[in-house]
Amino acid sequence: MSYPSQISSSPSQKRKYTYIRRVKLARTTSILNHSVSDIRALQCHSNCLDSINSNTILKLRSQYLSKKHTERNKWLSNWLECNKISIGNDTYMYRWHVDGTEVCINCWLSVTGATKYKLMNCTRTIHGNNNITRINHRLESTLTWLKSYFYIVCDQMPTRNEYHLPCFLQWKDVLDELNTYLISKEFKGYSQPQFAYLMKRNFPNVKLPKYTRLGKCDVCLDFKNKKLKATTEEQRLQVQKEILIHNTNQMNERLEYKQRCLKAGIFLFFKSEQIHSLLRTNAR
Repeated sequence: MSYPSQISSSPSQKRKYTYIRRVKLARTTSILNHSVSDIRALQCHSNCLDSINSNTILKLRSQYLSKKHTERNKWLSNWLECNKISIGNDTYMYRWHVDGTEVCINCWLSVTGATKYKLMNCTRTIHGNNNITRINHRLESTLTWLKSYFYIVCDQMPTRNEYHLPCFLQWKDVLDELNTYLISKEFKGYSQPQFAYLMKRNFPNVKLPKYTRLGKCDVCLDFKNKKLKATTEEQRLQVQKEILIHNTNQMNERLEYKQRCLKAGIFLFFKSEQIHSLLRTNAR
């Protein structure tokens, strides 16, 4: 008994898929899997390959095609270095041969399976867009804002390189403040998946722990209970406004605390320098 298929595709989609698959197979076959007769059919008008044995052709071809792309570049660059002939005035020419039999460059490429582009660029160390980073103004502004924001808000762990968000903040609050800043600078805001990818790539050491040993504010806990008990949209919006005001006050206090710590560190540094200088003078 036959059952109808659950997924049905249109004939045009089937033809399109078959055509793409057939084209890919044809390209692969034409470039890599030529037989000896096909290679001889591609030779030049001088018939450079007529005097060369078929096993010799397959041996040279297997030396190149059995390698990966990076290894093929090394093989080609080594071949060019070993077969370079100087003709004076810092100019060179290359000898193209198959097991000692001279051939033209086109026949040599047909035998090996290499392309002219591969041959010309085999000595390049950087290919395409590798190791190229493009930072636009939006991303640069975002990273600068997040660095300063996390420095003010987060708590640095003493035993490991981690920064923890305080209990009164969630990732959504950080995203909302970031988008508010970007919109004020006439930049486009981030969505939740974009922000998650941005944090994972640029700030992997910033965490939002589920449980923390740091002290929790009583006002924050009170707001959390109010938010859970809110039944209407108006109550939730009112609690959210109060939380926003409280978070602003918390961050201002943290900023002042960081500034005081910085001033205290500078003062202690200069004070210790004065003490050391006095000890040096007394020792003399």
